[in-house]
Amino acid sequence: MASSRRLLSLLSAGLTGFLLICPPAFSQPTTARFQEAYSLDSGEIYSVNLEIDAGDVVVLPAEGRELSVAISYTKDEFRVHSDFDKKRRRVELEFEKNDWVGDHDNVVGEVRIKLPTDARLEFSANVKAGEIDIDLGGLSLQSVDLKTWAGSVKVDFSEPNQVEMHDLEINTKVGETELTHLGNARFREASINGGIGEMHADFRGALLNDSRADVDLDIGETEIIVSESVGVSLRVSKFLFLTDFDPPRGFRKSGRYYYSSNYDEATKNLSMRVSPGLGHFQFEHHQNWSER
Repeated sequence: MASSRRLLSLLSAGLTGFLLICPPAFSQPTTARFQEAYSLDSGEIYSVNLEIDAGDVVVLPAEGRELSVAISYTKDEFRVHSDFDKKRRRVELEFEKNDWVGDHDNVVGEVRIKLPTDARLEFSANVKAGEIDIDLGGLSLQSVDLKTWAGSVKVDFSEPNQVEMHDLEINTKVGETELTHLGNARFREASINGGIGEMHADFRGALLNDSRADVDLDIGETEIIVSESVGVSLRVSKFLFLTDFDPPRGFRKSGRYYYSSNYDEATKNLSMRVSPGLGHFQFEHHQNWSER
């Protein structure tokens, strides 16, 4: 019996030593945190470029001149590089995935960015995979160029852009796309492209008097909403018989275009070309509900 106790004691001591030297394979990975803040000059134009391989991305407006970045990530899975070139007025952020192969169930990648309202911005972002939730309301955006490859995308202009936007470009490859209050972007021209997945594009908001938007979706349902007070010219390029589309009520057709009944007298006009691809296309000319 004594020898058995000694054997168990030795085994226990050996096992304890082994665990201390060799942590179990199921131990949690280390989570790191990256934080930076940059002060931008009021009224100056800065380019802000994001290159993000994977993660949950949140972009929000913030009053003042400070642009802030906060990232939580699994230390061994990602690399972070951030650069602020004050002379060239450029902010760049790279969030790179080290390896795409293997088990990523416990991998953390959360990116949170706050953009300042007091500086003029040329904003571009390229996100390969992840959930994207962006609010660009109340900023001073000269241009927006957003590209995503896989994952759901939500973009909202919750408040009117403080300046006229030259170009608005949104390109999503795979996943559901929800775009809200696009009129508040105050764009002159917009190009919205979707690959595979549902697209909801809401053009309510403080549109310019004359603007143009091209909307293109390859496969999936397309829904477009425009405020009833806006005069609309609409051209639809259907994909053979595989596009399901009913002309909006009250629109008249002339040549290849449909025109809203208020097109000639409306103070704001939106010219649209839509290529809905495979799937159902619904166009709604709505009242101004709670339009800002």
